[in-house]
Amino acid sequence: MAQEDNFKKLVAHCKEYGYVFPSSEIYDGLSAVYDYGQYGVELKNNIKKYWWDSMVLLTIILWVLIQQYLCIRQSGKLQGMLMHLMTLS
Repeated sequence: MAQEDNFKKLVAHCKEYGYVFPSSEIYDGLSAVYDYGQYGVELKNNIKKYWWDSMVLLTIILWVLIQQYLCIRQSGKLQGMLMHLMTLS
């Protein structure tokens, strides 16, 4: 019962501050469906942007760092081989 009360309070708060509007008030449709208000659209877009940044951009940054690490290791191996060849001649 406490979860239902919390959900009702959350929905009432979102309706009061313009995050969502019941579709039945706008279109005379189903009473269980909600449309985004102007703040709801902004909130949805911010969540979507945060998800995109965290999943895509962070992955790209990690990929670049891994490539740089691998290049440094390979150049170190190459440098070691060159030093070995120089001592042989």
